[in-house]
Amino acid sequence: MMRLLNFFAEKKDIQLWETGIYLLIFLQINIPTDFGRIVEKGIYELYLTTNDEVIIKKFRKAIMTLNSTPIQVWCAYMACWNQIFNEHSKYPAPFKMIDDTLLKTLKSTLINNESSLRNCKEWMGINKKNGLWDYIIRIDNVLKKDYGVSVL
Repeated sequence: MMRLLNFFAEKKDIQLWETGIYLLIFLQINIPTDFGRIVEKGIYELYLTTNDEVIIKKFRKAIMTLNSTPIQVWCAYMACWNQIFNEHSKYPAPFKMIDDTLLKTLKSTLINNESSLRNCKEWMGINKKNGLWDYIIRIDNVLKKDYGVSVL
């Protein structure tokens, strides 16, 4: 995983790096649900190894620009949720990056893609009346209750 992230980071091309994160998700588990492992064992380890602040900017930009398909939106949302959780964890993230700008951008992306997320009945949306949207609402309620943060 580190080798793949390093490859994409070395290219100094934000779009390529964002694509690298997206591809890594599918190479890792073939379904976009294991975000804790991807963020902690990939992005955090790369950051801790290099202390390169650009990694934070690229991770942030990836979350803010993965917005073309329901799968990309789902990946962005789950990466953001994982980062929020880690920023408040007993073993916190090595950096903080969640702010109003990122949350507003993600909220806009979610709202713009609500219909397609409701129709996406894969992964966490399987057997849900409103597909992935039901899971997004559930996670948002947890974020509000536990951390005082809402993406919606």
